[in-house]
Amino acid sequence: MRRLIPAVLTSLTLAAALVSATTVSATTASATTASIASASAAVPVPPAPRAMAGIEAGAVYVPSVSCDMVVKPGTASLAALLTTTYPGTSAGTVRMCASDGGVSEHYDGRAVDWMTTVRTPDGLARGNTLTSWLIAADAQGNGFANVRRLGIMYIIWNNRIWGAYSPSDGWRPYSTCAAHPETSWDTSCHRDHVHLSLTWEGAMRRTSYWTGTVASPDYGPCRVPDLTWAPPYTAPRSTSCPAVPQPVVPSGASALTRQLIPLSGMLLRPGTSGAPVTVVNQRFGVAGSSWTPSTTAAVQAFQSSARIPVSGVLDVATWRALLGVVTPPPTSPLGAVDAVSTAYRSLTVQGWAFDPESTNPIQVRVTVDGAPTLATANQSRPDVGAVFPGVGSSHGFGLTLAAVPGTHAVCVTAVNVGAGQDASLGCRDVAVAASPMGHLDAVTATAYGVTLSGWATDPDTMSAASVRVLVDGAVRGSASATGLRPDVARAYPGAPASTGYAAVVATGPGPHTVCVVGVNVGAGSDATLGCAPVRVAGRQVSTSAALGSPYAR
Repeated sequence: MRRLIPAVLTSLTLAAALVSATTVSATTASATTASIASASAAVPVPPAPRAMAGIEAGAVYVPSVSCDMVVKPGTASLAALLTTTYPGTSAGTVRMCASDGGVSEHYDGRAVDWMTTVRTPDGLARGNTLTSWLIAADAQGNGFANVRRLGIMYIIWNNRIWGAYSPSDGWRPYSTCAAHPETSWDTSCHRDHVHLSLTWEGAMRRTSYWTGTVASPDYGPCRVPDLTWAPPYTAPRSTSCPAVPQPVVPSGASALTRQLIPLSGMLLRPGTSGAPVTVVNQRFGVAGSSWTPSTTAAVQAFQSSARIPVSGVLDVATWRALLGVVTPPPTSPLGAVDAVSTAYRSLTVQGWAFDPESTNPIQVRVTVDGAPTLATANQSRPDVGAVFPGVGSSHGFGLTLAAVPGTHAVCVTAVNVGAGQDASLGCRDVAVAASPMGHLDAVTATAYGVTLSGWATDPDTMSAASVRVLVDGAVRGSASATGLRPDVARAYPGAPASTGYAAVVATGPGPHTVCVVGVNVGAGSDATLGCAPVRVAGRQVSTSAALGSPYAR
């Protein structure tokens, strides 16, 4: 299946220095089935999030590109949530950048390693219970609800990986762990801890689990031309980062320069230490692996001689002056797909693209299940112009295409101008809703029951949708959505004009929960459109629950 997910993700390994427990693969655990079941029955789960409307979409994979070894507030809160829910356990967060040669959200403070082991019934039960709680649906039917509300990007536990960016893939084998049940592989195969990598909105504690408000996607800091690492996070970013080439090692570069280039862009300053500082100290003739006053003085002297701001830290300007690395100008188009979203029987692709050989807008080719459509990347994108001075800011694109319900493969290609060749901007699989959609707008108690109203439609048909009315879980009535609802038609172009429903249902006196379920036609499945509590007080009207409607009026 085509993804925009780097292959390095499935080979990510964790440094043994962060963990100390010894564990074993679940398939070779000595615990009996009975003891595991007994342990699982007693395992708690974290507190449920507060009730709220709406939920975050599934995460987009945004790998670590910055070196910022500071634990982020959402990361710290998640670690505290786990160690509080499971007393006696511990959690690790940040790690020295480039310490394992791969990509890791530990480098920018967005990852938690929560320690539990598959080698004991209690440890295995804790890990299984937590991961099951994270990916379970909530009462409203939202899939992997706690993952979304916490802003978790992916989970690795006991030889397997699960990604919020590809939930339909489920749990997948992680690296070659299934072939290595030996204890020496327990850390690398995540059998002695659960690894949780966060989105930027999750790491910055802006997601609905913490705030009660649905967070917008945040793409984090972006790499700058000529350097390997991006600057640290400073503010939310609502669009994906421009693609910039990796720095090139000059011909005949010294061994020291070859060591410095992979570290370039790291914000190194007083208080930092480790292998990167050792190399920097060597460049400035300072001994040791820690940033010392002598390091600061040497950096300040270099900055003064290079006529750049004297900050005493290794920042972007200092790295560029230090290395003099030149990135060869690209000839093929550059660009990115920011988002592929779906609506009623349609999908929308957004992004940016330009060709370095021209300031004029270029075309992009969007294919849906192999069928191509051309669009011009001429929309305003000042963020692109700011990162690539001289190319202009009119290089954004947005294209909405009709799409039948179901899963579609969407690919985007930037069309080359002059030298070079067409450049693939990536592919994504997206699902256009096939199940009924709608809303329970209002429920009102009457003398002997309830009246209710709302709207419903099924993307698979232009005929009126049917709904079932449930009272306390039992079907007590039905209705057809034949009423005119111009507000729904405005919010969902292409939907039938008649989508409104109303019903009167008899109940006994007392409190009740009323739910409306859309009856599926064709692909998909029945869908709950809403529920509301109501109290019926015999002959006297006692309660009215006006629920509102979630679409634009």
